[in-house]
Amino acid sequence: MGRVTAEPSPADPRLDALEARVADLEQYQGHVLPFVQAATGTAVAKLHGDLQALQQEVSRHGQRLDQVEAGLATVERLQIEHGAALGTVAGKVDGLERRLDAHADVLASVAVRVDDVAGKVGDVAGKVDGHGGMLVEILRRLPPAGD
Repeated sequence: MGRVTAEPSPADPRLDALEARVADLEQYQGHVLPFVQAATGTAVAKLHGDLQALQQEVSRHGQRLDQVEAGLATVERLQIEHGAALGTVAGKVDGLERRLDAHADVLASVAVRVDDVAGKVGDVAGKVDGHGGMLVEILRRLPPAGD
């Protein structure tokens, strides 16, 4: 068998375009990519800082809400206590109203009796006035003492 020699095939234009594209990407990677990476790192660092600030703000708001909740619990407890105290006071007021009504009834009966007594006193005063007039007349008719 003999030796076979083959001629090289002509270069494919697509291969040349790919090699050119590879060279462009290597240049991009060497010159532009470091700036993109630095900018991305800066953006991530800024985002991380903002996220931490938001977490702190959320924590402060959570603490404030805890304080408000504790205050509301105190108000609720005091309202319950005051409600119970108001119930007690209402019972005492009701008792005092009943006693006041009873005293008003007693005073009304006393007023009736006072009116009766005043009428009798008026009658007695009229009689005393009549008797006083008679006594004055009797004394006027008596001879003077010492005669």
